[in-house]
Amino acid sequence: MGRHSRKKRKGGSEWRREGGEADGGRGRGSGSAGGGAAAGSSAVGVDKAEITCIPLGAGQDVGKSCVVVRVGGRVVMFDCGMHMGFQDSRRFPDFPRLRALAHSHSHSHVHSQTAERGHGNGRGRGEGHGYGGAVDYTGIIDCVIVTHFHLDHCGALPYFTQVCGYSGPVYMTYPTKALAPLMLEDYRRVAVERRGEGEEGLFSSADITAAVGRAIPVDIHQTVQVNQHIAITPYYAGHVLGAAMFHVQASNGASVLYTGDFNMAPDRHLGAARVDQRLRPDLMISESTYATTIRESRRSREMDFLSRVHACVAAGGKVLIPVFAMGRAQELCVLMDEYWDRMGLDVPIYLSAGLTSQATVFYKTLLTWTNQHIQSAHANRNIFDFRHVRPFDRALLESPAPMVLFATPGMLSGGLSLQAFKSWAPHPQNLLVLPGFCMAGTVGGKIMAMASANAAAAGGGGGGGGGEGGGGGRVAIDQSTQVAVNCQVHVLSFSPHTDAKGITDLIRHLAPRHVILVHGERAKMAQLRDKISSQMGIPCFTPANHEAVRVPGTISQSAAPPHAVPAGDVEIRNGAVGSGAAGEGGRVEIEGGTDGRSGVGAKEEDGAEGEEGEIGISGGGREEVEEREEGS
Repeated sequence: MGRHSRKKRKGGSEWRREGGEADGGRGRGSGSAGGGAAAGSSAVGVDKAEITCIPLGAGQDVGKSCVVVRVGGRVVMFDCGMHMGFQDSRRFPDFPRLRALAHSHSHSHVHSQTAERGHGNGRGRGEGHGYGGAVDYTGIIDCVIVTHFHLDHCGALPYFTQVCGYSGPVYMTYPTKALAPLMLEDYRRVAVERRGEGEEGLFSSADITAAVGRAIPVDIHQTVQVNQHIAITPYYAGHVLGAAMFHVQASNGASVLYTGDFNMAPDRHLGAARVDQRLRPDLMISESTYATTIRESRRSREMDFLSRVHACVAAGGKVLIPVFAMGRAQELCVLMDEYWDRMGLDVPIYLSAGLTSQATVFYKTLLTWTNQHIQSAHANRNIFDFRHVRPFDRALLESPAPMVLFATPGMLSGGLSLQAFKSWAPHPQNLLVLPGFCMAGTVGGKIMAMASANAAAAGGGGGGGGGEGGGGGRVAIDQSTQVAVNCQVHVLSFSPHTDAKGITDLIRHLAPRHVILVHGERAKMAQLRDKISSQMGIPCFTPANHEAVRVPGTISQSAAPPHAVPAGDVEIRNGAVGSGAAGEGGRVEIEGGTDGRSGVGAKEEDGAEGEEGEIGISGGGREEVEEREEGS
């Protein structure tokens, strides 16, 4: 294996890259300020003064978020997601690579953890992707933190705990614990409908119940002592109901903030992200889904969406809006229900029965996690008691009458949304609205690419957050099925992810000593990485999957985790619905891996004060800024 090292000084810090080669010798490393590193594999060292970050998923990619961090000599797994673009073992993170981390734990730690927690239900005893030899994941990982209920963040949890055998603590917020089983079961149901119970790596309903049932629920701002070495504190992230950023404080003084998915702008049912401005972590690990996009104002997007839907149904057409059961479904139902009231419309709005109806029940009961507008309005009416939205019956698919259908799953990856698409897409009077990000390889992703190309060919520019196409194109559903897309196609960003300005705002106010970007597209992440490094003077990295990044942590001889309260004993309350000088740099090492593959309601003021020591930052409300790619 080739090996090289390179040193560079920037802004007072020094970093070094080490590695071999992968992908036929192409350099794919994270770099800093634009440099590329060759990839290779390496065991993780044991220096407790360093923080080591290894993405097992979402490294230069959107999908199967799973970021493993060693801080203060202990190991935390942030998120345990699946990749929606794969139907085989590649959907899950490559868990056996965690063997390398076993060397960073003392033998006494491994033995004590194993003796205390055992090996889960014993089904897998360390299985994973067909690798030989059991891996004691419980002895390696101190805890797993799940930031929210989206499958690309929680979808692999039943596999990791019930098949691979991890039996250590798992933390998530109360809403995530309530809603994640619905998402997981819906995914399992669609997979069984498509390929049967024998699909590779598919977990059972019992696995879902066991995996999420044993999770320890935590409340916003509740500091939990995982063990004598680390404590964790969640902060409100916006994005979806129950989503949280997590701060990890090690007993030696080192700290990490993992954002998960977050939104710096409030929407119709959630507030903007909030985090304690005094944290100033040694390392901030941030999502970067929209790394180069500045999104237009929410009001402008809402008006565009409503006008297109209204025009379609007025002309007798059907509108299909593929959504995941929780999050955008409720957000857009609130929007359309209010619009239907104002306009006096009687065209039916349908919502996928079953899962989405169950989710809406939870939304009604978890109002303390919504924004202040919804909580205040609850005295008169629960805003999730929709007047115009009703459950959908599949017999209506062939009805000639106009209608609006919110169908799951999002990205047209199967189920009712794909069935309705096959039936309605060939007809020009119908409209398909894709309201958020769709992964490459999914049917939704293919349609978005086609719409963008059609818009560009017609002189509309395409890309960004909006585009319109169709008109004779065809999209492959699978190897044997293609569908003519003659309907109108509109791509509109109602994604709950923050945009580029939101990411840089959070970095600027938190002033972390180092930044790692995950959960994004490689080329766009590189642009944002260079901007952060050059304009803010903060070392920034974009590691590929399985590539280790090492940064120095702040070490204090007297440091101890904050006062903690027991997890699971706190009632759900309203979490305040974040925010401050670049720190010093130090030696940074990056060690390569060998991966072959490279988201018009309540008003909330930008910068409004929250609880003491917190500042709410909103990246939205820019009424005159059109969505665009930076630098265009």
